[in-house]
Amino acid sequence: MRVNPTGITEARKYLLLSVAALALFLTGIVSPMAEPVTPISLFLMIWGCVSGVIIVYRFNDYANKQQSPWKNAQTFFLNPTNTIVVLQFFLIGIPLSVIYLTAFQFNLLALAGITGIFYAVNFKLGSFTWMAKHLPGFKNFLIGMVWGMLFLIGYGKLDGPYALSLFLFISAQVFIGSSIRDLSDIENDRTKNLKTLAVLLPTNQALFLLHLINIISLVVYFLFEDLNFTLFLIPALWRAMNLFFIQQQGIRWIWTQAVNLMTCVVILLTTIAVAYATHL
Repeated sequence: MRVNPTGITEARKYLLLSVAALALFLTGIVSPMAEPVTPISLFLMIWGCVSGVIIVYRFNDYANKQQSPWKNAQTFFLNPTNTIVVLQFFLIGIPLSVIYLTAFQFNLLALAGITGIFYAVNFKLGSFTWMAKHLPGFKNFLIGMVWGMLFLIGYGKLDGPYALSLFLFISAQVFIGSSIRDLSDIENDRTKNLKTLAVLLPTNQALFLLHLINIISLVVYFLFEDLNFTLFLIPALWRAMNLFFIQQQGIRWIWTQAVNLMTCVVILLTTIAVAYATHL
């Protein structure tokens, strides 16, 4: 079984990523004032969410070889598993989504997928090469935005302070999480000239900056009225604990992968608990 540079198997990696992505999507669904969903639209959004995670992150693994976009795509589709996942999604998932999802949900799902592929594509023109990953911090910014969109897809609209504040908070938390995951793959990123925080800063300085971003992410609560501070505080405390144990115990997969990605589940559980307490 293949093991990636983070020290976990490919199967476990995609399972953790899928659980985290679904948690953010479900956070939108269970949030107050979210648009109602039908069983078929719920199924299709879950299908699209999991398929999208697998396609985007598997394509990223191939794109990291930094060949031409055509060569990366060719190598990607030589793998039968990749071909099957893409075909079922484009031939079945997308046509059904056009019919049963709202325009907002479908367009945002498409935008998230396109952005996820775009940041991995290696554009070449003669001797000139460009990747979004080569811009300092841009990779992590895009990942944060894309995963924040998952919440909005579940919520069904970008309307009011609740949607915007949770989108910004989740995007900041995922920015931190993706930066943490980079810590376990510094040498690989450095050889490929990827400008991640882990490459640009010593580990202790990178962790300090992530602590600071975690604290700043709480500011969104004060930008809007009628929000519950618990929604932001509990996930931020979980993230602070995550960063603390990385500082204390070093780069171990339990902290950089499992506990890190579980932040998304904590956001979901906190949202459910607050919604339940509010309606008691």
